[in-house]
Parts: sequence; C-alpha cells; structure tokens
Amino acid sequence: MRLNYQPHIDGLRCVAVISVLMFHLGIPFFSGGFVGVDIFFVISGFLITQLIVNEFKVTNTFDFKNFYIRRFRRLFPALIFTLITTFIAAFLFFSINYFQRFNLSLLSTLFSVSNFYFWKNNDYFSPGSEFEPLLHTWSLSIEEQFYFLWPLALVFLLKRTQMFAMIFVALLLASLSLCLNFVFSDNQQLIFYLLPFRVFEFGIGALLVWLIKYQPNNDKWLEAIMLLGFSFVIYTVSAYTNKIAFPTYNALLPCIGAAMIIYAGNAKKLSDVLTNKLFVSIGLISYSLYLVHWPIIVFYKYYNNLESLTYLEKAVIAGVSFFVAVLMYYFIEQPFRKKRSSVELRLFFIVSLVIFLSLGAIASIFYFTKAPRWQSNDALHFKNTNYAGEQYAWETHLGSPSASRHMIFYGDSHSKQYLSALESFALTNNIAIDYLGHPACLSLPNLTNIYHDTTHQSCIDMLKKLTVATANNNTPVMLAYRYTKTLIDSNTKQQVSYKNESEYIPMMLKGLDELRSTLGDDRKIIIIGNVPATNSKKGYLDCITRPISTLTCYEQFPVNKGEFISLRNALLEYQKQHRNILFIDPYLALCNQYNCYVAENEQLYYSDHAHLTKDGANKVFATFSDEILNFINTSQLTNH
Repeated sequence: MRLNYQPHIDGLRCVAVISVLMFHLGIPFFSGGFVGVDIFFVISGFLITQLIVNEFKVTNTFDFKNFYIRRFRRLFPALIFTLITTFIAAFLFFSINYFQRFNLSLLSTLFSVSNFYFWKNNDYFSPGSEFEPLLHTWSLSIEEQFYFLWPLALVFLLKRTQMFAMIFVALLLASLSLCLNFVFSDNQQLIFYLLPFRVFEFGIGALLVWLIKYQPNNDKWLEAIMLLGFSFVIYTVSAYTNKIAFPTYNALLPCIGAAMIIYAGNAKKLSDVLTNKLFVSIGLISYSLYLVHWPIIVFYKYYNNLESLTYLEKAVIAGVSFFVAVLMYYFIEQPFRKKRSSVELRLFFIVSLVIFLSLGAIASIFYFTKAPRWQSNDALHFKNTNYAGEQYAWETHLGSPSASRHMIFYGDSHSKQYLSALESFALTNNIAIDYLGHPACLSLPNLTNIYHDTTHQSCIDMLKKLTVATANNNTPVMLAYRYTKTLIDSNTKQQVSYKNESEYIPMMLKGLDELRSTLGDDRKIIIIGNVPATNSKKGYLDCITRPISTLTCYEQFPVNKGEFISLRNALLEYQKQHRNILFIDPYLALCNQYNCYVAENEQLYYSDHAHLTKDGANKVFATFSDEILNFINTSQLTNH
C-alpha cells in the first residue's frame, strides 16, 4: 500500500539535508545544522507509522515482506554505490592507519551497526572524526534499526489494542526514551549514537499520525502552527552549537518544530515555502545528497591536507555533491524503485547479496591482514611504526618485583608511550615501577580534561589510586601528559575559561602545585613535558604511506613550531623553583637548536601526529636516563 504524495514533506527533507550539508561545510548561521538528522527521524516516524496504520485499517493485516522489500530497494542501491565508491577512494588515498579504521567502519555500516562502531570510537563533534568518510552513516543505522523493530511492535499492538491505547504506548515509549537521556546524560556519546535515546524523536513523528486527524478547520491556525514550527527549526539550526548536550531536551525543539510543519502541511500560504519546485526537487534527492556530501568533504580535505575550507572550496564541494546526488537519484535510486517482475526482483536480490558479501569480505581481509602493505615502498613504513605503548596495559608493573628500588609512573597515552623504554631502564637499573595510566586523561587535583561521559569519573579515580599508592612512603613519582588547552573542573565538570596561554599556564602550574601538596612536598616528582609532535595534524607516517599524494613529507620542522612550546618554557622555570622537581624536556632529545626531527637516520620517531614509536621513546630515555637515575638516587627509595 502506498501513501498519498505529500510534497511539503519533501520540502521539509530539503530543509533537513541542507542544514546538515551547511553544518558539515562550516557555513555561518548553520552551527546547529546537525539537527537536520533529527528532522529526518521525525519524518521517518511519521511516514512509517502512517503507512502501517493505513494498511492495517484497510486489510486488517500488514505485509511485512512487501514492506522490507520496498525499504531495501529504496535504501540499498544508493548506499551500496556510496560504499563502493568510498572504498575505492579510501584505498587510493588513505594512509594505512586511516584505511584500517575505514574498513572497520565499512563493515559496521554494511550490517547497519555503524552507530555502535562510532559510539565506541568517535565523538561526532571531535576533530578526530573529520576523516571518517562513513561517520554520517550512524543515522542510517539508527533508521534501519527503527525500520526493523517498530513495524513488528506496532502491528503487534494494532492487533490487540484500540487507538487511544496505541497513542498511550507511543507516548510512553517516547517519554521513556527522553528520560533515558537524563539518566545517562554523563555519557554523551552513548545517548547521541544509540537508538533507545532517539526513540522519542521517531515517537513525535509517530504520534502525528493520530493527532493530524484533528487539524483545525481555520487556515489561520494552520498558518500560525507552521510559522511556529519554522521558527523552532530555524532557531535551532542557527543557534545550537556542538557544545550543547544532545539529544536530551535540546532535541525537542527541532523535533516538535518539524512535527508542527508536517501537521500544518495544508496551510495555504506558508506551505508554498516547502512545496515550491526547488525545495521539492532537493527533497527528492535528499537521501543521495546526504550519502555523498560527507565523503566528498572528507576526501577533499584529506587529499589536500586541509584543516579548513575556503568559501570557494565550500561552494565547489556543495555543487559537486548536488551534481552527484542528482545522477544517483535518476540512475540508481529511481530505476530500482520501479515495479519489477518476480524474476527481476529475484535477480536483484541475488546480485545485491553477492555485492554485499564481496564488499564485506574484501573489507574484512584488508582489516584483519592489515593489507595492502604495497601502499608504501618507503623503508620507514616497515620500521617501528607502532605506538610504543601498544603492548602494555593501562595499569601494569615494570622491572623485577624483587627490585630494591621503587617508582610510580602516572599519566595518559603520552606516558604510556615511554613504557617500552622504561621497562629496559627498570631492568637495567634494578628498579620496580608501577604504572597507572588512563587514555586521554589529564588528572590533577581539581583539574582534568575529560567531561560529558562516564570516563570522567574513571579519569578522576586515577588520582585516587595514585594517592593510595603513595601513602606512607616516599616513593618517587614520574608523570607525563599531553598537556591540553581544554581544562575541566573535576568537581563541577564545567570547562575552565581563560583568554590565552598566559592565563592557561598558571592554572596548569597551580594544578601541579596541588599535586605536590597532595603527594607531600618532600616527594621527588619527575615531570616529562610535551613532545614537539610532528607539526602535522595527521603525522609523518600518514604522509609517507599515502598511495596517491601530492604532499611533501618533511622529516624536520623549525623548533618554534613545536607543540605547546610556551608551557615547555614554564616547566623549565618551575623546575628551578622547586628542589624536588626534575623536568624532562623531550625537545632536547628530539630537536637541535633550530629544528625538531620527525624521522632521522632511518628511524621514525612518531607513530601518528604526536605519539612516539619505540625509537622515539628510546631516544628520549637515552638522553635522560642518567639524569633520572641521579635524581632518584638522592631520594629515599622504598622497598617494593
């Protein structure tokens, strides 16, 4: 059974997809354009529920087979075309590390679980997500999960309940979903990516199916409702930012706005805004446009090594996205949506299955075998390319347990990168070292850099573990972080504001003072500073392992371009002011007076843009091992 065509819904699709496109391009006044996805969820909730309810009313049953065949024909051809072309582009342009991650995201997209993959691996709004060409498929996976679950539940209820009971159940599910957003509000990625926390958005659309029967006869009321709906959508698209908690109650405004626009679709004047030929045409290609625009942005920025786009580049990318979307709509979407004979349908599904399995098999082979290694013929590619802390746990013991001397090492991944070198140091010098680490975690008294998810508390707990480990002893402590410019008050989880580095650095030094006070002023503390990094957002290894590239891969860069060099100078002064502080400056190992080295003498120092390889870690510790040993030998080292 087909629904009557509703052109204002295609117009609303146009609003949604343009909002997302403009947001991804970084166009001003579209800082909240990500709510376009929520508008799509409302539309889907409305249309799918309306289709099921109307068919059940006429036939007293529902043809699941026909429903899922139509969904498959509607969604699969354009999606699989996008996945194949994106795979080819990733194969040709991505470095090995990026290609590995891409293959895993491709597999998750094929099985409609990419929202789970990105929940575990990527914050949607973080800079690290900008080179994930399938990031946008998280919303498609949610929709596909909704298409699978909601028809089964709805038909079950339709057979057993009356209309008012149906409305109550839909309202109950939507309310429960919204409540879950508040229960799990500390885990921002969980509530952003997973279906249970988005059900209320589909539910708002579903409830419209029953509410729309009670439209006012007065056209002025419809005009007012649509105007208010437009206001809600325009406000959220232009005023929301990626800093707000989302979805939670913040998603209600764009969703209710979209619902009001659908509800008042018969308004005589304002509906013309949505039903004009341009809006409807864009709405018709909105699925293809949504699919292709993000990979085009990702690969353009990646190939040209760009962090931002000029307005000309944004305009060209938008134009190319529209052009490709139009071609996909007419040559891929439309042909497969036409009625076919049973033989043609059977052939279509066989071919689709072969393509699905082939693409999944190829992605699996590349992922699990870490192929293709032929992508780079540079000898550095095969030498010490892994992060130096890869084989170690976040809490571990180094050296001999029976060693006469004991140290504690503490920090984030920029401490873990030294563990291979530190293990050799511990065994050579008969020192037992306990390591306490946590990924991406700066944990000083009252100061951290993690918020909005459950890892905040586990990060703070690391400081408690350090306090316990140092109780009733005078064990030296060594710490290493990637000192970050984002600071969070550990207690309130609110970002600490400052205007510039001259305000930031005193806050960081105050945090170190409080750590000294917590551990005891007489305790020996070794502070390892920032590495210079690679002066590149993606790193030297990424550069040399790109199969097709026009980039020049620099093995060195001016020392004044090193990461956070102002804090380095502050820590040098901090050491002079405190007799029990030793500052280890990686710049002295990895740089000379003029340049910092990313690679040198066939040795690659960085596994990515900022983490050291074994060669890099060994070079730092070879430079400072005697100094560290002399420093700790002057303290009272305790038995382990």
